[in-house]
Amino acid sequence: MNARDQDEKLWRYLGGQPATPGFSEMISSNPAIARRLAELALIECAIREQATRDSGQKIISRRRTVLLSGIGAFLFVALASVGVWRIANQPPPVGTPIAVESDPETRDLVAKIQEGNPVKVSSKPLKMAFSGESTELAFAPDSQVQLRETPSGGKEVQLDSGKLNAQVSPQKAPLKVVTPHLAVEVVGTAFDVDVDEQASRVLVSEGIVEVSAKGLRSPFSLPAGSGWRQNAGGRGFSVATAAFSNRSPTINESIDSLWSDHPSHPNTFFGEADSPVHTSDADHSSNWKALWTEDALYVLIEVKDSEIGGEENAKVWAKDSVEIFIDADGSRGEKFDGINDYFLFFEPGVAAITPGVGAPQPKPEMTHRTLRTSDGIRAVVRLPWAALGISPEDGMTLAFNVASNDSDPADGKERSQLSWTPKFKDDWSRPNRMGVLILQGPDSN
Repeated sequence: MNARDQDEKLWRYLGGQPATPGFSEMISSNPAIARRLAELALIECAIREQATRDSGQKIISRRRTVLLSGIGAFLFVALASVGVWRIANQPPPVGTPIAVESDPETRDLVAKIQEGNPVKVSSKPLKMAFSGESTELAFAPDSQVQLRETPSGGKEVQLDSGKLNAQVSPQKAPLKVVTPHLAVEVVGTAFDVDVDEQASRVLVSEGIVEVSAKGLRSPFSLPAGSGWRQNAGGRGFSVATAAFSNRSPTINESIDSLWSDHPSHPNTFFGEADSPVHTSDADHSSNWKALWTEDALYVLIEVKDSEIGGEENAKVWAKDSVEIFIDADGSRGEKFDGINDYFLFFEPGVAAITPGVGAPQPKPEMTHRTLRTSDGIRAVVRLPWAALGISPEDGMTLAFNVASNDSDPADGKERSQLSWTPKFKDDWSRPNRMGVLILQGPDSN
């Protein structure tokens, strides 16, 4: 309806004609039309006021009084209807769960979640957003979920089973995801949580999350590209992704710029129960990155070490060195299988790769460049798929771990080891105690 037709309908009503079908609904559902009716009513009153003064006829005055009373009553109803319309259509408070899909089943599930009731997602995924935020939670079919408010005013998602993909906008209070095996806290990030009877796994794609679980001394942070899997029995281990690259990084004394596009994974766990606490990150800290091509897996390891030590020791593990553990086919046995379960040591300035006790000899095709830097050690390692005996593909999982050794002072008695995944006692010889490295193909993101 154009403005002219709209005004004509309103003038007719003000002139005393009966309301047409749908007229009241049109007024109450559209604040702009209600305001226009009020404007025209004031104009009509002004016209009749002038007519009363000019004619001096009392009858007109009486009619005017009746008309104004009627118009006033209608305006009261119209404006009240606009108020109701505004209340009914104003957005819910910030943080209120809302359904992304508009079908009745989804709306019903979200309504139950909003009331704090536990629900089981049906055979279709459930996508839920929050008013005033760009946060979105997507639950896979058959997920068991409940939403609560934390004492600090944040959100707590109880995920008893199933899968969650979360895109969390910055929060005033951390959003918390709790499973039967672990808890995750985030302020703003993107991550996935996968829960079954045996374990819970979290994998971060953006930002940082904090994880706490049984057996961990304290909560720790997971950056993008990192994750954690907590088993029902209480044992947990680290998870990371390695992205595909169309180009191989160069292996020389400088760091190829290609590595800047790949996330870094810190070695935060003491590799042995009796490893002494290092005095500072400058004294001993380490991290690693990984990428893969059609031909090989590449690993970059960087160690900060303020003091050179252990050079004269016969045992490579008692020297300043780095280690890579890999179970290429992910079979995760109780001991090295003698096929493609490798335990490899790399020393600065030494071309040879030293195998760990009980592990196979490294293949000649496995190469590296490990050297001293101004503040520690850097190693770039190339492990060809042919030498590992596997054909890589998107989503493939390898058992994997990286560790660094620091021997201070030179006698090697004050030795510390930092490991990417928890490693105690004889874990070094057990592939089933390694972490998990997930190969991500070019189309994963």
